[in-house]
Formats: sequence, structure tokens, C-alpha cells
Amino acid sequence: MNAVKGKVAIVTGGARGIGAATAGWLAREGAAVIIADILDDAGAATADTIRNEQGTVAYASLDVTDEARWAALAEEIADTYGRLDILVNNAGVNLRGGILATTDAELERVLRVNLVGAFLGMRAVVPVMRDHGGGAIVNVVSGAALFGSPSAAYGASKWALRGLTQTAALEFGPLGVRVNAVHPGAILTEMARASGGAVAAAFEEVTPSRRVGTPEEAAAVIGFLCCDAAAFVNGAEIVIDGGFMAGVPMAAIGALAAARQ
Repeated sequence: MNAVKGKVAIVTGGARGIGAATAGWLAREGAAVIIADILDDAGAATADTIRNEQGTVAYASLDVTDEARWAALAEEIADTYGRLDILVNNAGVNLRGGILATTDAELERVLRVNLVGAFLGMRAVVPVMRDHGGGAIVNVVSGAALFGSPSAAYGASKWALRGLTQTAALEFGPLGVRVNAVHPGAILTEMARASGGAVAAAFEEVTPSRRVGTPEEAAAVIGFLCCDAAAFVNGAEIVIDGGFMAGVPMAAIGALAAARQ
């Protein structure tokens, strides 16, 4: 308990899903949490729920692609709390479709949110973290950054965010700011539900754990990376997928071998 007591955290995309679960975890463990999102009604409702559970939380409207708003938010937090310790770059959008089916505008939109949003966030908060003793950043990437994805824009944005995380770990480590990545697999979020039950059932069938994960399970890993127990963890990549990456290749080979006998 109190793993992040006294710390101040921003969680982008915190209105729902993994972001909301992470905001709740951090608040329960003693942090003052700012939920940042463009879903104002949902974000305010999530903040109210966490606050009712005895957590210290506020909601801030934030479009992660807006550089000026990022700068203003970092300044507001520094003025209000006197520090900023944690950033969880969780905001993201998905887009199905291969290269031939994706327009320039669609590609640019996904890259702006999933990649540039995290870039702007880190650039805005690191000076505040540096000036107040350091901090921790967790970029919520994706299992789609570990293998080829049929979603061209989404896969490209997540592979790029994976690389950006490594660069940030190198650059910000000497400043006392750790940067790590998590790669969630099939997690039962609103985004996953939009893909339909058949997709979740398929993941359950091939995942060694034989189920999909919950936002709370992802949040616990993210929370660990934010706390002082992970003080020497920098530039790490943690997969949260129930063994999917370990199991799928062998399952596919086994199925093909069985079909050919």
C-alpha cells in the first residue's frame, strides 16, 4: 500500500479502459492523479468514481496532439502541486485496414494521437520532473509493436512509439526520469469490445492463459513501473498478454502439422 504516496501523476486517455484502471490504481496507492482526456463527460465521471473511493483525483481536458495545451497543463500542475512525478501515456486510437485501404489523412491522425501525443507529453513534463527530483514515464504501447499487424496505421504508430520509448530512456535517464514501455495484448477494454466477441474468443483459444486480460491487470504492471520499487527499471519492455506471444507461434505450427497428417 501507498506505493506512490505523495507523488503527482498524469494519465492520458484516463476516462476509461486501461487509463481509468491505472488512474484508480495510482490514486489508491497514494498519488494525486490528473485524468487527462478528450472525453470530458466520461473523464469527469471516472474522476468522481475514484474520488468517492477516497482517492485524490482531478480531471483535465486534454487533446494530446495539442502542444500548447500540454505546456499549459504541465505548468498548471507544477503551480498547483509543486511537482510532477508520473506520466502514463495511454491515450490512443485504433484503425483497421491495410496499407492500400488507409488514406494519408487516416495515417496522419493515428500517428498524431498514438505517437506525437506521447512525444509532446514527454517533452512537456520532463523539465518539470527534472527540476523536482525526477520521475517515471510509462508509454502504453501494444503487442502490435512486437509483430506485423494487419492494421497499417496502428501498427506503424506503435512500432514507432516503441522506438521513441528507448530513445527517451537514453536521453532522460541521466535527468532522473525513467521511461518504460508496456505491451498489452488482448485486454477487455471498450476498444476491444468494439472489435466484437469473435476476436476475444479467438484470443482466448490461442493464449496459453486461455483468457483475455482485464484493465486492472494491466494497470497493476503500469503502476509498478511508476513506483520506487522499480527505481532501476529504465528502458524496459513488459508484455502483458497471458503468454500470447509465447504461445501463438507454436499453436499455429501445431495446428498446421495436425492438419497435414
